[in-house]
Amino acid sequence: MKKHGNLKDDSSGVDLTPLMDVVFIMLIFFIVTASFVKEHSMAVSVPPKTDGALSVVVPTVFTVSRNNEISAENRRVDIRSVRALIAQRGAASNGTAAVVINAHEAAAVITYVAIVDAAWQENIHSVPVRVFR
Repeated sequence: MKKHGNLKDDSSGVDLTPLMDVVFIMLIFFIVTASFVKEHSMAVSVPPKTDGALSVVVPTVFTVSRNNEISAENRRVDIRSVRALIAQRGAASNGTAAVVINAHEAAAVITYVAIVDAAWQENIHSVPVRVFR
């Protein structure tokens, strides 16, 4: 008779069935969740082609003196007519206008804030202010 201790058990290998079950469940999970992901895109508007000529925008330069006097193109401008001047220059340049402010360091801030406000009302949101002495 043979002893039971000498019998070799061939079932000493690793059982891969639970591992395969987990892999298939994860595969199904990723496939299902990937189908619900929304890709976001941004619409890009391409500017129309021009005939090759570059359009140069010449800015309207306002100078604010030490006494809060406003001048543009070497003539004195009233604060109430600044917006009209910006609109006029914008209409003359096909709707593209630019404004630059040269202000004396002793000028009141409210003066060039009024010019910036007039530019904002004409949809010009970038108004550089240069301060001089």
